Amino acid sequence: IASRASGDGFCVQHGSCADCANSSHWGLDCRWCPVDHRCYDPGSFYNPCSTAQVITNVSTCPSPPVPKTVFNRQVALELTSYALAAYYDNPSTRAPSSFKLASTFNFSLGVWDQAFGYVGMDALSRRVIVAFRGTDSLDQIANEVLHHSLVPYPGLPDGARVNQFFYVATAALQPTLVTILSSLLKACPGCDLIFTGHSLGGAMAMLSAFMASSISGGHPLAVYTFGQPRVGNHALAKHINAVLPLLFRVVNAADVIPHVPQCTVRSGGKCDETTNGYYHAGTELWFPYGDYENGVMCSYRECVRAPHSEDPSCSNGLMAMDYPPSIRDHHGYFLVLRNGYCKRQLAAAVDKVGRENGPLFV
Repeated sequence: IASRASGDGFCVQHGSCADCANSSHWGLDCRWCPVDHRCYDPGSFYNPCSTAQVITNVSTCPSPPVPKTVFNRQVALELTSYALAAYYDNPSTRAPSSFKLASTFNFSLGVWDQAFGYVGMDALSRRVIVAFRGTDSLDQIANEVLHHSLVPYPGLPDGARVNQFFYVATAALQPTLVTILSSLLKACPGCDLIFTGHSLGGAMAMLSAFMASSISGGHPLAVYTFGQPRVGNHALAKHINAVLPLLFRVVNAADVIPHVPQCTVRSGGKCDETTNGYYHAGTELWFPYGDYENGVMCSYRECVRAPHSEDPSCSNGLMAMDYPPSIRDHHGYFLVLRNGYCKRQLAAAVDKVGRENGPLFV
């Protein structure tokens, strides 16, 4: 894997024209291509722009795009703590002090028998939270779960298909989960209902929110996931997007997990909408490594270009250019918890430990 040392900016890991034009690679300015809205290394043969088209000066960059979603980075930060808490058998020890745990549940996800989730209420932020545990490494269990077959999603038309392990596990939890959520939402009128999770937990959070959406009533329903894998095909993604318009998938740099199972790639490097291929739902929020500040995730890009949910100008574009995927980036989401996005103290030393030695759960 290529170095990511300070000064070796990797132009493709910038998400905006301004950040791109302010950066260089081996002493040569990065090139922003307005045709596909991506940053490229000097001399890159992936760059579709001509020399006359590329932008290397910030003063000639177009105005920053107007936000297209209501994604909130502060909310993401707060929910990251709940996603982390799911890795502990007693989530209350890691969740905010205002959170009151209502129930935990252990279950099996295919061959993985250590799956776990919890639900409770935060009276201070007026949120009912459902969070699921992921795996802390890309081991054989994760491979067996992620690469399992797609099967028809019961009751959905248009050829919707879903990973069998995720569906079976989520469906089995629903009776218990719905009962608990109905009680909590009744006790907290006007509370938001939020599902969250990291890694495989993100996949469970999304499917659980989709299945339980009918009980939300007038309660705002949102899903924030971190490093979530693909769960079903394009037809299922369309159904999920219609039911969960506030589904946000946070992707850190070159995290490998959001790109497994692989989609079926058509010409131009875009994911195909085939019935038998995997396809993401929701909106990706990409935090490229080149836009880190103080060693942690900072600036992000709303990935709203076509095709919806598989925007090739964001992290998908890295994979299309054979950029090395990173399992270390899969553990970088939790590094923001000490001092928030962008503002980590002693970032260089901690970042080196976290990225070189695997997960650093704070």
